[in-house]
Parts: sequence; C-alpha cells; structure tokens
Amino acid sequence: MSAPLSILYVDDYPLDRELVRDALETEPGAFTLVMAATRAEFEARLLSHGYDLVLSDFNILGFEGLQVLETVHAHNPDLPVVIVTGTGSEEVAAEAIKRGAADYVLKSPRHIQHLPQTIHAVLEKQRLTLESAQARAEAEAERDRLTLLMDNLPDTLCFKDRQARFTRANHALARQFGLDDPAALLGKTEFELLPSEAARARLAQELRLLESGQSLVDMVEFSPRPDGTPRWLSTTTVPTRDSAGAVTGLVSIARDITARKQAEQALERQLQRLAALRQIDQAIMASFDLRLVLNIVLEQAAELLHADAIDVLLYEPQSRLLLYEAGRGFRTDAMHRARARLGEDLAGRVAAERRVLRIPDLSAASPVVRARLPAGEGFASYVGAPLLVKGEIKGALEVFQRAPFAPTPDWLEFLDTLAGQAAIAIDNAQLFAGLQRSNLALALAYDATIEGWSRALDLRDHTDAGHTERLTEITLRLARGLGLAEVDLVHVRRGVLLHDIGLMSVPESILLKPGPLTEAEWVVMRRHPQVAYDMLFPITYLRPALDIPYAHHEKWDGSGYPRGLKGEEIPHAARLFAVVDVWDALRSARPYRAAWPDAQARAYLRQQAGQQFDPRVVEAFLNLVEDYGHA
Repeated sequence: MSAPLSILYVDDYPLDRELVRDALETEPGAFTLVMAATRAEFEARLLSHGYDLVLSDFNILGFEGLQVLETVHAHNPDLPVVIVTGTGSEEVAAEAIKRGAADYVLKSPRHIQHLPQTIHAVLEKQRLTLESAQARAEAEAERDRLTLLMDNLPDTLCFKDRQARFTRANHALARQFGLDDPAALLGKTEFELLPSEAARARLAQELRLLESGQSLVDMVEFSPRPDGTPRWLSTTTVPTRDSAGAVTGLVSIARDITARKQAEQALERQLQRLAALRQIDQAIMASFDLRLVLNIVLEQAAELLHADAIDVLLYEPQSRLLLYEAGRGFRTDAMHRARARLGEDLAGRVAAERRVLRIPDLSAASPVVRARLPAGEGFASYVGAPLLVKGEIKGALEVFQRAPFAPTPDWLEFLDTLAGQAAIAIDNAQLFAGLQRSNLALALAYDATIEGWSRALDLRDHTDAGHTERLTEITLRLARGLGLAEVDLVHVRRGVLLHDIGLMSVPESILLKPGPLTEAEWVVMRRHPQVAYDMLFPITYLRPALDIPYAHHEKWDGSGYPRGLKGEEIPHAARLFAVVDVWDALRSARPYRAAWPDAQARAYLRQQAGQQFDPRVVEAFLNLVEDYGHA
C-alpha cells in the first residue's frame, strides 16, 4: 500500500476547510491534510515540511491565492498548486492557469466531490511532465555526448538521407573535404562537394545500398588526400531505419588505415625481397655459371626495384675497363658493347669512387654525361652501385629509369644488398674459374708424370715403342663399347698407363730373362701387383685407377694373383684390360718366343673365355677386332 499524499491547504474560512476535508476523506487513508488559515501559517508550514501538492483558496486573508502560487513556486517550482475557489468565472480560471496553477476546482458541493480525482490527475500529469522533461534532458545530454564524441573521433562519421545527402557530419569528415565547419557539408552529396570519378562511384554505390537496404562492412579503398598524398580508408556503411523498418538513410564511419596499409605494403616488399635474395642465394650455391646467376639477380632487381633497364659491367684489372656482362630492359643492343674506363663515364666513376652514384634527372646532367648515354633508350634517371667483395672492385650495377626518379632510403638499401649478392656471385665464379684452371694444370702435370713413368717402364723392359699407347687406345675403345661412363674412362686410362708400375720392384735379371722362370722367380714376379697397390694407394688422386695395376692378373676361374679373385669379384676395368694385355702380348715378339698370328691369338682368347677371361669381355673384344681390323 502506497503512503498517503501530503496536502497543504490554505484557506481562512472554516466551513470551506471542512468542505475540503470531507471531500478528501471520501478516499480514506489516501491523503494527509495540513491546514493553514493565515499567510504566516502557510509560509511556516510550507518551509517545515515537504508536500505533494498545495490547495489554495483564491482569496484569503492577507493575500490573494495567486500570490500563494508565487510563494510556492519560489520555494519549489515543481510543487503543483490547485486553486479551490467559490468564484467560477472563466477569467479567474484562465488567470490561475496562466500564473502556473496546475488546475482549479469550484467549492460547490457538486464540484468539490471531484477534488480527489483532480489531485490524482494533477499529480499524474506532473509525473508525466517531469518524466518527459527528464527524458528530454537525457536526450539532449546524449545528443551532446554524441556530438562531442563525433567531433573528437579521429574517424570520419556522417549520416545521410535517402538521396545520399549529408544530414550530419563530424569535424574529421569536414577536414577530409578541406572544410572547417561540418555544417558546410549538410544537404549535399559527396560528388557535389568534390567531383571526381571516385566520388561518382561512391555515390552510385550508396544509392544502391539505400535501394537494397544492405550493409557494407570494412571496405578498403584508396582515396588520395586533397593535396594528392596517398590515403587508404576502411569504411563501414549501414542503413538507418524507421520504426516500421523502412530505410531512411545511411550512417557511415571511415577509418584512415594509411599507416597500417603502408606497413602491410612494407612487410610485403620485405617478404618479396627476402624471397628474391633466397632465390639468388640458391642460384649462387647451385651454379658457378656467372651469366645464369647474374640473369637471376637482374630479373629480381628489375622487378623489385621497378627498374626500366638494368645491367652489370665487370671490371678487368689488366685493361682497367668495365665491360658489359648482362642486362635487361634495353630497347637496343648498344649497351652490349658498353665499356667504361675506370674513373670515366658513369660506371667508371661508380667503380673508382666505390660509392652509389645518383642522377635523379639526367636532363640536368652535364653534356658529357648525356652524350655517353645510349641513343634510343630515353633514359631520364640513373643510379649506379659498385660491386665490392672484401674491398676488391668487381664491377658496377646500373639502374636506368625513363622518368625522373628520386630513390628512397629503403630502395637504396635493397639496391646495395643486390649489388652485394651480384658481387659475391662474380667472385665465386672467378674463384671457381681459377680453381678449374689450377685443377686442369695439376691434372695435366699428373698425367704427364704418369706418362713419363709408363715410358720409363717400357724402356726398362725393352718393350716396343708405342706399346703402352696402343694398350691404352684399345682398352678405352673396348670400355666405351661396353658402356663405361666417360668419367670412369679417365681412371681406366691412368690404370693402363700404370698397369706394370709394380715391375719396378722386379730385378732385370728376372724381368728380362730369356728362358722360363723358376718357382722362386715367379714368387718375386707375382708380387708386382701388390707393389703397385702399395705405391699408388697413398696417392688419393690415383686411387680410382688402382683396379688395373692391382687386379689385371686375376683370372675368371679364380686361379690368378695376387688375391685369387673369381668371376665378377674382379673389377670390371681389370677384366677388360686383361684381355687386351694378353692379346697385345701374344702378338708381340718376346726374347723367349716369336709373335703369334692374329688367328692363333683369337683362338687362344676363345679357349680361355670362362677360364682366364670374362666370356662377355672376350666376345666384345673379338667383335671390336673384327670391326676395326688389326687392333
């Protein structure tokens, strides 16, 4: 149950006071009535207690009822006052309402009985009025907060009507259009404010959204600033609707994401550059082909440096010239003949000064510089970087543009990295070429030494001139016919040249003996393959050639020496040479016998196939002899 309403009633006539009391008591417990008969009582009781409503006679002793209104409102503007009067003129009622009375009631018995309802109605109206005022105040405060928020947002925020015209906008949006006051935007479309194809496209897009009622979330677009500097925006646009759900306009918020976009682009550039450097590194590690590696460097450089043309000139210390080695993007072949003396021309200066040379606008360069540029290329800017490795100049990397170009620090840093990679590739290729020359010279020296040993052996055992060369030629021809790889033929050749190196340990009395050897002499003779192995194995370079000197006296049936190997246990090269060696020996005169005819030698090989020799090798050899005639 709610508390009774506290009513202060001002009236100097006792009967009227009783009349009002009786009227309020028709609702028992609903009201607490406090009486005041004089002005002094009224003022004292008004100040001493809080009331829900004041009832006042229109004319009381000491002042009029309208003065009561003034006193009450001075004390509490929200405290309602109802005039209770015996005068029923419209003028009195209008004046009372005008002065701020909430209502008035006549003192006649017929009207006074409605006093409780009037009090309830006045208080309800007051409640609604206060709530409405509070709601308006809150709405105004919310609007003020929204305005403050909008005006302090770094993002642009706006509302638009059904025609995509601005109805509200914040300062950030006004600044985007180069305006100080957002009011200058109101009633206009974006295209009207800043005509452009981009603005026309956005207007068309907004009209489609208004028609469809769809939203557009986080749309990223490139929107240059009025001064032309780049800018990216992320825009979200959603429709506004009335209570029935009909689209009434659009609200759009856009965030400047230029910093984020530029950071993303910088990261993407870095990733592309890292991938390019990795590809270049792999090329450097996988190949010593300088032209191939330089073409990969130039391909990546042209793409990532956005170069119209690019080349590499190599430095030749003997002539002190830089000569064209590789390039991309040139319209003519004039650069293929480019040569620059150290310290002269653009590339020569780059190499001599060992620093990057930049000419953003070649039209402003000296006539001498312009005269040295290739005709028909239309170059407008130049950047050259030295190619340095361990302080040694290797050449110059040149970048040409066909429009004036001012490189950024980031661009120059990547150019320097690419120049370093190119210089490493050049240095590696030159080192490899030098190593190849050294290896070739060493191999030639080794082979000359081996051939010298072979000739010495031939002289020692009085073998006919050309014996070893003949064995070598036939063995290599047989090996090729049986499919040995070229890389293995090198070792076969050396093995043939050194096949009897072990005979150096055999005394001449045994080696040149005209008659049969004794058993003791055979023991000495049969040691020579092992002597060959002991001599050659410590020489790493000759180790792959050991098969023939060590195993050419092994036999297919296992009866050979020094290890008694059998069948395919015998190295392939030794099986080949064994056939050739015996063939040549049979057909050559010895102190103890005459040379055999070809037919007799062929018959012997066929007889020994499967015993002394590999049958497949014998067949291949005899076919070879048949094809080439007298071997």
